[in-house]
Amino acid sequence: MSRDSDRRTVIVVAVALIVVIAVVVGAIVVAGSGGDEAGSSSPAPAEGPSGAAPPGVAAQLPPGIAECLADQGVDVEGTNPQEIFHGGAVPPEVLDACFSALHQGGGSP
Repeated sequence: MSRDSDRRTVIVVAVALIVVIAVVVGAIVVAGSGGDEAGSSSPAPAEGPSGAAPPGVAAQLPPGIAECLADQGVDVEGTNPQEIFHGGAVPPEVLDACFSALHQGGGSP
């Protein structure tokens, strides 16, 4: 091989190595910041040791839902909002009635 050919080979390998390093560093940066942006703007409410939400659950619910649930005899204070909507703490027919009433603008059913 000639001297020019050896020099080209070294340059090509060096450039390829730099590109690989840049891609790996870029992937690490993207992976490190991917999920943090959505969660960092508003921290999740702290939960007690039993998993129940802290007082003030009504303020965490969509407007009008807490009042409608209270009118239906459901006590939402001390209940985790996830349990209210997805965990069975409130019967589905009560949730449906409250959401229907709120969407129709009628308040509580």
